[in-house]
Amino acid sequence: MNLIKYLVLILLIAYLVAGTVLVVFQRDFIYYPTRAISLAGISDVELFHEDIRLAGHVANDGRNSLILYFGGNAEQIAHAVQDLSQRFPGFTVVGFHYRGYSGSAGEPREQELYGDALYVFDKLVNSYDRTIVIGRSLGSGVATYLASEREVDSLVLVTPFDSITSIAKNAYWFYPVDWMIRDKFNSLSRAEKIQSPTLLLVAEKDQIVPPVHSQKLLNGFAPGVAKIATIKGTSHNTISEHGDYFAELQNFIVK
Repeated sequence: MNLIKYLVLILLIAYLVAGTVLVVFQRDFIYYPTRAISLAGISDVELFHEDIRLAGHVANDGRNSLILYFGGNAEQIAHAVQDLSQRFPGFTVVGFHYRGYSGSAGEPREQELYGDALYVFDKLVNSYDRTIVIGRSLGSGVATYLASEREVDSLVLVTPFDSITSIAKNAYWFYPVDWMIRDKFNSLSRAEKIQSPTLLLVAEKDQIVPPVHSQKLLNGFAPGVAKIATIKGTSHNTISEHGDYFAELQNFIVK
C-alpha cells in the first residue's frame, strides 16, 4: 500500500510540475520568432506603434489595391510577401512582423498583436481603393480580430483555428486549459461580427490545426459570409506550395 501511495504521489508531483511549466512558459509554445532577412523585389520598411518598432516589408508599391498579410507562427513573412507580389502584380503587398519577430521590438502578446494590427491597417487603408487581409495560422487569429473591428473588402484565413484554447484542449486534455491559457485567440467568438466576404483555406492533412477546427470557425460566420476550400494532399506547412492554393486565392481575390 505504501508503494502505491508513493507512486501516486510521484505521478501527482510530475503532473503539477509539468502543468506549472506549461503555464509559466506557455508563450514559448505559441510564439516562435523568426530572424530578419531581405529578399529581392521587396523593400524593408518600419512603423512605430506605442514607441515599439515594427519591422515589415512592402512589394509592388504604388498600386491601387492592397494585400495586408499576417503570417504564421514561425513563418518568415518576407517569402510570403514576395510570392504574393509575384502572383498578384496589381496589388501592393505589405506585411509586418509581430513584436519580437525579425527586427520588430517588444514581446509578442495577444492584445499587443491586435493593437498593432489595427494601427497598421489604419495607417494604410486610406491609401488604397481596395484592401484584402490574409492571415495564416496564428495570423488567422490576428486577421479575424482585425476584420471584426474594421471593414475590409475581403478576408482570407489560411489554416485557421477556432481558438488556441480549443486546439490546446486536444493536446492537453488532462489539464484545465481554459484556466491556464492567457493568449486564447478566440476567433470563433468574433466570426459572427465579420461581414466581409471570407475564404477559409484548409490543408487536408493538417496535424497542427486539424481541419475540424477550421470547420468550427466556418460555422461561426453568419450564413453566406464565408466559404471553405480544402487543398488536397497538403499539410500545415506545405499548403502554400500547392498550385491549388494560389488558384483559390486568384479566384477569390481578383474580380
